Amino acid sequence: MPGGAVEQRISVADFVLTAPERSRFQYLDDEPVTGHDVVLTNICLSPVLCDSWTGSCPAGYARKANTSFGQDQDSCCAWKMCSDDDYCAPATQWEKVMDYDSRHGSSALACCKPKMCTEAACKTDDKEWKARNGTGWQGETKEECCEPLMCMEFQCNSSTRWKQPYPITGEYHLRQGATHERCCEPQMCDTFFCNNSKVWTDKPKKSEEIGRTFPECCDPTYCYEYDVCDGTTAKNLSKKLADGKPRRGHEEDVCCEKLWCKDHICTDESLELNLAGLARRRGSTNEVCCKPKVCSDWTCSSQTKLVHRARIEKGVEVEGYNDETCCTPVLCKSHHCSPLTQYKLLENESLQGSTTEECCEPIYCENFNCTGDIDGTGKSTQWLKRVDTNLKLKGSSDDECCFPKYCSDYTTSHPTMYKRKSGNGLLGSTDSECYDAKYCQDYVCKDISKKLKPCDWGLKGSTDAECCMDKGEE
Repeated sequence: MPGGAVEQRISVADFVLTAPERSRFQYLDDEPVTGHDVVLTNICLSPVLCDSWTGSCPAGYARKANTSFGQDQDSCCAWKMCSDDDYCAPATQWEKVMDYDSRHGSSALACCKPKMCTEAACKTDDKEWKARNGTGWQGETKEECCEPLMCMEFQCNSSTRWKQPYPITGEYHLRQGATHERCCEPQMCDTFFCNNSKVWTDKPKKSEEIGRTFPECCDPTYCYEYDVCDGTTAKNLSKKLADGKPRRGHEEDVCCEKLWCKDHICTDESLELNLAGLARRRGSTNEVCCKPKVCSDWTCSSQTKLVHRARIEKGVEVEGYNDETCCTPVLCKSHHCSPLTQYKLLENESLQGSTTEECCEPIYCENFNCTGDIDGTGKSTQWLKRVDTNLKLKGSSDDECCFPKYCSDYTTSHPTMYKRKSGNGLLGSTDSECYDAKYCQDYVCKDISKKLKPCDWGLKGSTDAECCMDKGEE
């Protein structure tokens, strides 16, 4: 204050670290300048607004409105929100996460989910497109996800119906597609001979058909159209095969059956052909041509679900012809699923089996949240959810289902306030997990004209700018 000042208005701007009712003025000089009272009136403490703050906000933060009170990052900065801008563009490659309007972030990676290219984007009737080479392509359109398939790359590998065009024209070089109809020339049936077979005849318009095989160029013949069996040494084979289709052919050796036991089918499933003298024995009944089946000739249908019974009991071969008569079931309830983190026993007392595949159901990583992934987004500060392929990942632990985030891959944006923690294999992706704070209380000002800032011993930093102030300041 200048000497002799009377009824003068004096303005001083500074930061006041206490409330007005706790503040006081004090004369600090050694020698008094007056023996009279000094009266100060109209004292006013005004708040400082952020519009005069010259600092900058850190990454991920935006400056508050200038009408906010304060002069530091904590007072004048606020998290950037995904809803502040349209980060999910273009819409064919990104979509908003469910909590987009309330999520902190300022980039597509922080605020959006990628739309990955699928094979469906490239499908057409003539297969004119294929998926782009490589992985990680984003989009929903052919321009984003596909590249053209050219006929020059297509092989006309149906040798009986199609062949490569010859000669190759300029138009063919530019033709796009990957089907025989689009890229190949047909081979006609007019030079194919159907009468080389006993079960085919020429189609009525064979010369107009495409192909070089019997089914493509010929019509089938059927035994019911011919009478070539005499009924004694040979009988008509059934008009239809076991699958219900008509029997093919027009000659004796394909339409008739000789009545030999070797050709007989036992009609009782408990019987089988008696092989003794079979080649010389004539007949067509079970009594003449068959004998009971025995368990020694039966193989259980499953080696993991069934155990074969004894083949001989009391010196006699056990008769049988199926799992029920020749095998004993093995139940899953005595099986131990392994590994326990990937499989659990199916709850079925009567289920048969002795393997993990038969008795256990998989535990999939899709139902597991990595440690720290509270909201189920697949991400935490220490782990990243593995992405399933077509074969689903199995497991119920971080090691099986998640990728670790190592502190060695993370770098703080405040290197003067933190020092990296020691030790290998530390997990984390934040300052608090990977770094120890550097506190101003442990710092010595390099400039001798400065001293440590008072009061706030939680202040972080390792520079004069962060930790020190002029010795004349309060």
